[in-house]
Amino acid sequence: MEPLISTHAEAAQTWTPEGVTITQRFQALVNAIVIVYTADAGADGVHYAMSCLGCDLGRRTGPDQGLLTQDGARELANSHAAQCRALLKPLPNRPDDEAARRILRTTLDHMRRTDRDIDAHLTNFHLDRPALQRPTSWIKAELEHLARTDPDFLTAEPRDYDDTSLRYVIRRPAPTVERALVRQ
Repeated sequence: MEPLISTHAEAAQTWTPEGVTITQRFQALVNAIVIVYTADAGADGVHYAMSCLGCDLGRRTGPDQGLLTQDGARELANSHAAQCRALLKPLPNRPDDEAARRILRTTLDHMRRTDRDIDAHLTNFHLDRPALQRPTSWIKAELEHLARTDPDFLTAEPRDYDDTSLRYVIRRPAPTVERALVRQ
């Protein structure tokens, strides 16, 4: 069994899922690895996330709920690594496109509100990036496809300040008869 753990640990030291840039790795107490990573810069700059490859803890926001800078992600990752007693899990295989689409849709479904529309940003998928293993261009193409095929759920429209990029909006569900009766 020792060679298997050693092999996983060695692979985790260099593993980089497609679509992310890993900037730092921390060794947890046992043998899990905590990574700090980023993806392509979005409209509002470069943001980071941290993810433990043992216990699956992941963070893309800090204690103030703001998006993480590299220093903020490093601090969270280092603090977590100093306390985490998880064993390293096998590294995830790259999912097929259908499974990756389900990951995107699950994230969007969890974000959806019943009381208002909400913007979806590429940084909303930061925690999914190690599992998705897809570049930003793939995520954008899938969001645009979803907006074309299910406009009652997601729309894509040009940004007010930049007509070269799109704003993705998760639409609130249409009112049902039951909800309309509750409001009366």
